[in-house]
Amino acid sequence: MTYTIVQKKGDKNYLCEVTGVWDPVKKNSKQTRKYLGRCDEHGKLLFPSKNIIARSCTFGSYYLFLRLAEQTGLLNSLRNSFGGERGTTIAALAILRTISPGSFNGVADRMDESFLPELLSVERDMDSSFITRFLQDIGCDVDSRTYLFMALASGSGAVIFDTTPLPTSSEELEFAEYGRSYRRTHVKQTNLGVAFSSEKGLPFMYKLYPGSLSDVSLVKNMAADVRDLGMEDVEYVLDRGFFSEPNLKGLLDSGDGFTIAVPARLDIFKECLSEAVKQIDNPERTGILEGSVVRCRETCRNFAGYPVRMLVFQDDKRRQAEIHSLYSAIDGLEMKLSGRPWNKRMNDLSDTEVQDISMLELVEENGRTVVKRRRNSISARENRCGRFAVVTTSGLPWKDVLIRYRKRNDIEYQFSQLKSDLEGGVTNLSDMGSAQGAVLTEFVSLILRTELINRLRRKDLINSLHVPKVIGVMNKLKISFMGSEWRLNEITKEMRDIFSSLDVPLPAGGY
Repeated sequence: MTYTIVQKKGDKNYLCEVTGVWDPVKKNSKQTRKYLGRCDEHGKLLFPSKNIIARSCTFGSYYLFLRLAEQTGLLNSLRNSFGGERGTTIAALAILRTISPGSFNGVADRMDESFLPELLSVERDMDSSFITRFLQDIGCDVDSRTYLFMALASGSGAVIFDTTPLPTSSEELEFAEYGRSYRRTHVKQTNLGVAFSSEKGLPFMYKLYPGSLSDVSLVKNMAADVRDLGMEDVEYVLDRGFFSEPNLKGLLDSGDGFTIAVPARLDIFKECLSEAVKQIDNPERTGILEGSVVRCRETCRNFAGYPVRMLVFQDDKRRQAEIHSLYSAIDGLEMKLSGRPWNKRMNDLSDTEVQDISMLELVEENGRTVVKRRRNSISARENRCGRFAVVTTSGLPWKDVLIRYRKRNDIEYQFSQLKSDLEGGVTNLSDMGSAQGAVLTEFVSLILRTELINRLRRKDLINSLHVPKVIGVMNKLKISFMGSEWRLNEITKEMRDIFSSLDVPLPAGGY
């Protein structure tokens, strides 16, 4: 393997070409070094000789995500669904936006700085007119998009999906309608739904829906779209925002399974929690999960004429932490408000403090504020700490149901990242084809980012490494054109460790 390194002597930097050579006599490898000339700290030659053409591109991060796309089968799925050239270009755009999110207008500059065109054999000249035409082309290709989703779908198992409104200022988008986000954005919206496979831990489908659709209609439409992909024996894992009698009835009537969290504000949650508190310390339904003692109380409730299993969970570690936070907030409010001049408006309170103040009673005495604790209100909040309930059609043991539901936390984080990336871009897109093409590109980027996080989590590295740090480290791996071939700069130990942890092979030396 041949690569280049920067050697520093005094205040000057020198570029050397390092080649690994096998010694057949001593039966070991050794290195030979060839001096190439003076360079800057990044390895760019200052006085290149006539027979050396020096050009440097970012290599490491693009190589990493390309290998992830290949190993997951995503690149093949894109090529098989959209055709070789178009599928490869979609992958290139998705990798670019994973590494360097930003406006689609800046794609050409980011492509020119990267080694991606050489890795994927795509054109560097992706100006704004090309991007506009390409997004419209792939966005209007409904059949290819459906083939891609079918290739990515697992066929059965648990499905986690979420929806979000995407604001748009365009009057040309087919699904742009006034919806629930109008008061915040003052523009029309479309609704985006994304479905994730719990088993694979990766998204496999997205769809844009009319902006005025209610949550009940969204659940019904998403479930129908998942069934259209040929998936059977599906169990939907949904957060408490989707809990409603019509949603439960629709899923039960269709035969679809589900696990849905119960909102704490509902009477049914309060009733089940009151019953569970008395019997939740049951050794037969107590275990260790993620280093904490977890307990479960199981009951059955009737929904829309169907008997449905209901599980109340208590995480002891989380409960203690939440109780500590609760009383810290109460103590902080008491210190802030007690004895201050009386003012009913309390204009200097944060949003969190405004919510917490319901646990206190404020009265005036001699022009000053006196704070008293509302015992029942605080007890009700403390009773909920570290506890939540789900209704489920699953026949799995209670701990497996909890593990499956907790996967939502990881997926919701990824979905929030997708929402952040899309909100700025879709707002200004003028037609439905461009919007669909932009969302498709971000969707493929989401798959790559999620796969990286899944691999970090499997190696217990998620607390020490995160996506921006991995990208930052890998961006330091450059490749330079010298003589007649591309040569890699030195691969550091940190880079080698990351490649090894992610099960990605080290790159070769010459290209």
